[in-house]
Parts: sequence; C-alpha cells; structure tokens
Amino acid sequence: MGAGRSGVTAFRNADVRALPFDDDSFDDTWASESMLHVPGRGRALAGTAGALRPDGRPVIADTSNARRRVPKAARRSMERTAYHVTSFATAAKYSEPLTANGFVDVEIRGISDKVVKTGSVR
Repeated sequence: MGAGRSGVTAFRNADVRALPFDDDSFDDTWASESMLHVPGRGRALAGTAGALRPDGRPVIADTSNARRRVPKAARRSMERTAYHVTSFATAAKYSEPLTANGFVDVEIRGISDKVVKTGSVR
C-alpha cells in the first residue's frame, strides 16, 4: 500500500472480555457505542486495564441511562431487534468497575445536549 498508515494499524476481531493481547500493549483504547452490548462489562474493563500501558487511557463513548430506567416497553422492543442491549448503564456503573480495575482520575462527561436523538430528524 502506498501512502498512509499501512503497517502501523491493524484490526483484530476479539472478545473484549478475553483480549488476545499482552499486558501493556496499548497507549490508549477506544470503545465506541459497543460496551452497552457486552454482558459482564467489569470483565471487559479489567481486560482493557491489563492491555493498557501505565498511564494509558480508555475512551468509552457509549449510550448510558443518565436519568432513569429504560421503560419496559422500550426494552422489550430493543430485545426483539438486532440492537441487543445488555443494559443501559448509569455513569456510576462505568465509574465503579473502572476504579476497581486501577483506573484513576476517572472522568465521565455527558454529551446528551450535543447529540440529536434517533428519530428526531426527518
């Protein structure tokens, strides 16, 4: 491949709860709208912690339930579709396993006011 980042970037398909990487393999990790589909989020975060180098940062961009539980009717609808969600976590449900796995200075930012809700644009 000519120009670009060939040879520097590689993609692997792996289970985040059992990552096939040595400890201290990555400077940073990125999970975009994926952790809400993972049962056993704590195990996934533990594996991420091991794969990160000291001072590495995980970035998790995920849908969360900031204010209340997802209504039962909406949950049943999601469970019947391909959009399987194990649970919409609150900020605390992310913060607790991150700190339990050695992450410090955990910062959680809500960006709801900066995104458009699905179905609201026609």
